[in-house]
Amino acid sequence: MNYSRARSRARATSPQFISTILNTLETDDGRVTSPHFRNSGSDRSLTLLAIGLCALLLGVVNIIVSTRIHSVVIRPHHPYPFDPNNHTAKLRNDDAAIDNTAAAAAQTDHASLLPPIYWINLQTSVDRRESMLKSFESLGIPSNHHHRVIASNIPQLLNASKSGHLIFHPEIRLEAHGIRPKPHQQNIYYYSEAACLLSHLNAIKRAYEDGHDLVLFLEDDAVLSTTFLEHWRDYVNHEATPDGWKILQFATVNPHVIRQGVLLREHFVSWQPYHWSTRAYVMNREGMQTLMEGAYVSSSTDNSRDNALGGWQIPSSLPPMVVADEVIYSIVGDAYTSTGLWVDSFEGHGSTVQSKESNADVNEGIMHSYSVPGDLVDHVTMKKEHDKFWFEESLLVMMNVRVSDEGGMERDIRWIRQDFHAACRFHRICNWEINVVIANPALTESFRVSSSDLPPNIHFHTTVSAEPFNKFSYVRTIVDRMDDYDLVLLKDNDLRISGFPWRTFVERKENAVVSGPLRQSLREAMAYNLNSRRKSDQKSFFHEAHNWVEKDWSADLFANVMPTEVPIVEMYFVLFDGAFAKYFFDRILTPEFVGQSSDWGPDLLWCTAAKEWDDSRPSCYLVPLVSGHEDSRQIDKRRRVEFNARGDRVLNAFRTDPHVGKWMRVSTAWHGLIHSQSLQKIKQNCRDLLGIKNKELFDLQACTMKLIFSFQQYGYVPQISQQQQRRPESYSAPSHVNVESGTGSWANCSSPKESTWEERKHHLTRWEKHRDSSYTSISCTGIHYRIPGRSLHDIQFSEQTMVIGVLSGASGEGPNRRRNIRSTWASGRSNVLFVVAGPWSQIEEEYEKHGDLLWLDMDEIYLTEISHLTFKTESFFSILYERVVSKSESVQYLFKTDDDSYVALEKLYYVLLKANWGDDGLDYWGKCKADAKPHRNQVVEWQKKWFIPYEVYTFDHYPTFAMGAGYALSRKFLSCAFGNKQHAARIRYMPNEDVAVGMLAERCNVKCTNDNGVWIRYDKAVDGINMDRRIVQHYVKSEEEMRIFHNSLPSISK
Repeated sequence: MNYSRARSRARATSPQFISTILNTLETDDGRVTSPHFRNSGSDRSLTLLAIGLCALLLGVVNIIVSTRIHSVVIRPHHPYPFDPNNHTAKLRNDDAAIDNTAAAAAQTDHASLLPPIYWINLQTSVDRRESMLKSFESLGIPSNHHHRVIASNIPQLLNASKSGHLIFHPEIRLEAHGIRPKPHQQNIYYYSEAACLLSHLNAIKRAYEDGHDLVLFLEDDAVLSTTFLEHWRDYVNHEATPDGWKILQFATVNPHVIRQGVLLREHFVSWQPYHWSTRAYVMNREGMQTLMEGAYVSSSTDNSRDNALGGWQIPSSLPPMVVADEVIYSIVGDAYTSTGLWVDSFEGHGSTVQSKESNADVNEGIMHSYSVPGDLVDHVTMKKEHDKFWFEESLLVMMNVRVSDEGGMERDIRWIRQDFHAACRFHRICNWEINVVIANPALTESFRVSSSDLPPNIHFHTTVSAEPFNKFSYVRTIVDRMDDYDLVLLKDNDLRISGFPWRTFVERKENAVVSGPLRQSLREAMAYNLNSRRKSDQKSFFHEAHNWVEKDWSADLFANVMPTEVPIVEMYFVLFDGAFAKYFFDRILTPEFVGQSSDWGPDLLWCTAAKEWDDSRPSCYLVPLVSGHEDSRQIDKRRRVEFNARGDRVLNAFRTDPHVGKWMRVSTAWHGLIHSQSLQKIKQNCRDLLGIKNKELFDLQACTMKLIFSFQQYGYVPQISQQQQRRPESYSAPSHVNVESGTGSWANCSSPKESTWEERKHHLTRWEKHRDSSYTSISCTGIHYRIPGRSLHDIQFSEQTMVIGVLSGASGEGPNRRRNIRSTWASGRSNVLFVVAGPWSQIEEEYEKHGDLLWLDMDEIYLTEISHLTFKTESFFSILYERVVSKSESVQYLFKTDDDSYVALEKLYYVLLKANWGDDGLDYWGKCKADAKPHRNQVVEWQKKWFIPYEVYTFDHYPTFAMGAGYALSRKFLSCAFGNKQHAARIRYMPNEDVAVGMLAERCNVKCTNDNGVWIRYDKAVDGINMDRRIVQHYVKSEEEMRIFHNSLPSISK
């Protein structure tokens, strides 16, 4: 049989999904059966007529059909199907009262919308077979709609391999399981893996020969739920599936992929090799045909060939691989993974692939079941509710394409078409500017014709040249138009948007000036290639996604889609604020730079330039979402040495530029930490830079901010191993520091920001248009914040005499601590606000629910000289002074404390407002500390947390300050520090927040009034857990202790 011509009617299913589904249906006494299109002529015409009538009937009864599916009736969530272990549902059934008869009818109805099912089962796996059959029966899936495929066991595999019916890459060696750990890097695979692959190949071949247009393939541990049946058809509607898909994967055993998928807006993302699983996937006819043409070798002369084993030959052009999903999805291509609709596995059924083997079959298995976090129905519903969505931002996409042959040209045009749809469906204004360099003049007309049917807002600029070119030479011609757009994307043609969660990316980048994703080429993540030595022409492991899912700290960032501010976002895929793009490229795209062929350098410049352009926003965010890298490798290897030499000359020119050169200082230091390093080594480098031990929690953001923040605030770039500092003999204080003052209180930051919120309103980003958004300025740094307007109104007009700000963490112990405070000392109080930072997504729900959060748009960092505690503390004072104190005569004090403190509010009110302090009153009250010295040694444990380098603070003593457990500032002090004199906005940054306020007190000539009622630490055995003689108790260790302190007060004092 010639499979390249056998099915000329094969169709691409994505644009015509409804008709494809309906074309797979055939009626038999009112039930759905599997079609076997072996009839022809009038028989086939009658069959097609019957199918059409059936489709019409189904349309009347069940769905509304148009050219694409817009909606379906979402039926109540029914129980999970039969579980062989305990007969209980994995997913909670909230509709216990559903009528059983109606539920059964609904299940049968939904089952009819599934494509034919081909499920793989070993002859010896009787228990699995029975579980599958019972599951199908419970779901109302008729027996003629699912087909068992007998799986190949190891003896059959060996026979197929020996007889030439299964041929692998010549470098592959098969062996029994467990002989050596992680053998794939040596091209060694297990017999069971090869048998699994052979089973899937045979199942696909059988479904193809049966004539189906669409098939669901299952392994025998797969569990189809009623949720899957109810939602799958609408879930894979035309708008949700990427253009040109051939495979849709509905299972993965990688928990990080599952956790991330739940958070994504998109229904599908590009399949990657770390999406391990062939448990459940849908393949359309084009995909099946691609596999048959690419891997099946038919023989018209070999009549003795066992057709069950087939004649499979894995192309030697592919890397040496055997794992089923890697082989099948790579050969077929255009494979995508579901992010919300999953097929789980039976509990108790281990894998028959990743397991120990015997000569007979498989003995004990390894569990690979997983649980989807949260409610599956909620995840699916959320994604469908957001299918129709538009960003307000306009988008310009810039790209370069090199055309050197006919096949590559057609591929590039297909990519452009798919990527255009994937991005522009979310933007009302979306234009593409593409520079096409045609190496062969004979292809010019072919390209014009082939690209003529692309959307009209894709604009081509075509030149003919076989020479290397600078990708930014074309960018230079568009610079003047960049600020006409809100967003400007610069990407390589082989970095894909189709299959990339574009909408989630634009949302998760938040307000960053520049942002980029991780990348992943399939070959780099294949099992045979993991842990292999990094090729010298790649910058690092850092931007490759498969490395992120292997390590604990990076896997957590990946799973939670947590962006990290970094000094470098590589140029392969980078999204700019349009106004910044114009500013930046106008500065660096000089005639000298664009006049030569190297494009090295700009990605080492734009992050620091973005921080200089607008320091109130994150400069560069790396968002842990994955763009598939097709890796077309258009650089001529013969010219690589010359190419690299030209690049080095360009970098040297940038370094020597008086202004641009400083933009490279931070990125050069970061590049030195990550270049050609594994993530494990990068982690260790960061620990050395931060001066933290291996047992301490690692935070990537703290590592990058050690470089970014230190350069921004203090003008220096830290080096590794600066653990114990001595004042250098040649050291001199910065020119703007008043050395004669004896402390750093009169040192100003170098570039105070004068812009106001009213001025910024003319060019706000979408992120800044939130109803509660505004700005303040601390130490020459603009800070975007949100605070509920209704809460400010209530405080201002309720005649409060004091407002309390509680510093708290957005995540970790923060939420629990806030809950404890709300139920104890702050219960019933409307004048207590919690000051948090970190990702908005972590606190948005709590913000709306309680209305007592002041959120700062910055990271939560509490480490040495890069701590953001001062920003949080002084922002609270600045915002509340500007928006409440200056407008309300009743508020006399602002009080700051921490979320591990208990505050006896009635005692505090009495001390501040009723006690007789003479005519001067109290302006700065707390536990005062005088003559304190900066900690200069990171080796000593108790000094490390408050380590201050000389570059941060030159002097040997701090001014007197109130310790951070709790202190109050009067209207007089607030007016001086945060009013017209703008001391807080202009003073040089001090990371220790209590010292920073003490420096403002020295500027304002305000004295600290000491009160021993502020307790820092306590000994339970000696001091007891009570509020006797205490107004504030710091370091409350638990919810229980918080309640004991609370209950120790008389009820009138609580």
